[in-house]
Amino acid sequence: MAVENITVSSHDRNTIKTIDTTTGAIKYVRHVGGEIETGPVVTGDTVTVTVKEPQGKVTKVYKLPNLFLQKSFFLN
Repeated sequence: MAVENITVSSHDRNTIKTIDTTTGAIKYVRHVGGEIETGPVVTGDTVTVTVKEPQGKVTKVYKLPNLFLQKSFFLN
């Protein structure tokens, strides 16, 4: 599936989902490991969310279209 036919939305406070913009079908749903504080923000072929976890805030970058975790880092 081409990344240009994908958008990302919050599914609930703890998950994000990719949606095929041509059909409206939900393709992937990913639990982000905490409560979403900001995002999702799509940039090219990645999506970024900041999540509140017990250890603090973590920014996570996922690869589109399948929402595989690419990197994460803690915020102070």
